[in-house]
Amino acid sequence: MAKLVGSDLPSVNTLVGSEAYSTDTAILDAIEFERPAILGDGGAAAAFRVALPEARVFARKGEWPPEVRDADLVINATAARDEVLVDLGPGQTLVDLPYPRTATAEAAAAAGAGVLDGLEVLVAQGAKSFELWTGVPAPVAVMRRALGLHDGSPRSGGAE
Repeated sequence: MAKLVGSDLPSVNTLVGSEAYSTDTAILDAIEFERPAILGDGGAAAAFRVALPEARVFARKGEWPPEVRDADLVINATAARDEVLVDLGPGQTLVDLPYPRTATAEAAAAAGAGVLDGLEVLVAQGAKSFELWTGVPAPVAVMRRALGLHDGSPRSGGAE
């Protein structure tokens, strides 16, 4: 689709007239960070690689490199659900693209890291698309309730 609409983005998911957008990375607007890292280098990671050109990208071939632990933002763009990919803790935020929540997200939350799981990413993505299409703020509270999430800010640190 991106090539059909003449976009330089690796993928697009929102069309407004003849303009193409990727809202996949809208969750980044809610996070402060300086040292991002992306786990995985497949299609799910593509939009984040464009949005975060300074990010270190790690494609696993065995163990994750220790440098992942230096990141204050880690994007999990892998399909791994049942194994803990990397140990994170306070001062770090995990954006966990898969849903339902992964073992990595559960371990990170238990260790005190901020966690934004796949449903939070979906809400941010949908809200951004809604705003592009309509020009009005998205009904984020309604969207969160529809997914069974509590009102308020995104889940983090294991709290809901």
